[in-house]
Amino acid sequence: MFHEDERVELVFREQYDGRRISFLEGKCVLIGTQWRDDVKDGQKWQVAIRHSDTYAVAKPLALIAEASPEHAKPRERLIVAGRDIQGNFVPTSPTKVHGSWIEPEDIVADGERVAFFVDAANVDRAARDAGLRIDWPRLRDYFLGPGRLMKTLYYTVDWGADSEQNEFLERLVHDGFTVIPKRAKRIFDPETNETRVKANIDIELALDMVSMADLYDVAYLLSGDSDFERVLKVLQARGKRVHVVGTFPSMSRELRFASDKPVFYLEHFASQVGDAME
Repeated sequence: MFHEDERVELVFREQYDGRRISFLEGKCVLIGTQWRDDVKDGQKWQVAIRHSDTYAVAKPLALIAEASPEHAKPRERLIVAGRDIQGNFVPTSPTKVHGSWIEPEDIVADGERVAFFVDAANVDRAARDAGLRIDWPRLRDYFLGPGRLMKTLYYTVDWGADSEQNEFLERLVHDGFTVIPKRAKRIFDPETNETRVKANIDIELALDMVSMADLYDVAYLLSGDSDFERVLKVLQARGKRVHVVGTFPSMSRELRFASDKPVFYLEHFASQVGDAME
């Protein structure tokens, strides 16, 4: 039994993971999964709405208008967690469609607001292990596609008087990045006579993704850290699309499952985002 709070007329857009969403007074409205196939991209429906605190679920009642011509274009089959959006099992990488790699321009619409959140320690280390030197402005411009850049935040460990790092960060600032450094703490353990280095930026990055959510439609999270699983789910409940970018070995199972699809693996786009390390 569907307990409705109100009835409204809304236009729904199909997302690349198969969801149909609209917005009502700033709140994301999602077509219930059992009625998803009934609603096509760009159609206007009368729906019954059931509200929760952060989003609403809609039950389609009557089709009001068909999609306008620009919304009626057929979409390619996309692979989502091992299955395409028709539910057929596809035993290939989640970034592959009909034998060719999905490009960022395939998932970002013209003018959509895009933000980047870079877990630098995680991605830089993973890229080095994959033999790739990332060119950060090239990576940002490539994944931006036809979108509109809102923010590029680069979270990194501040090692203090490291002239090479400081010069690198100055170049990023010059290229339009917002650098958010966190000073490394050295903690001495008297029992072992060892000094540990602590510098975790996960909380800062997660808080910024949520607090800035009104500024973007699509976010790229550059990390493989499973600690970000929950923040992705919170943002998706608010109607945001969050795509994860990383490398195969460093990508956690939790992020692979939680990310909007496709997940982007740097190994597939090495020539577009950087250079091979010698």
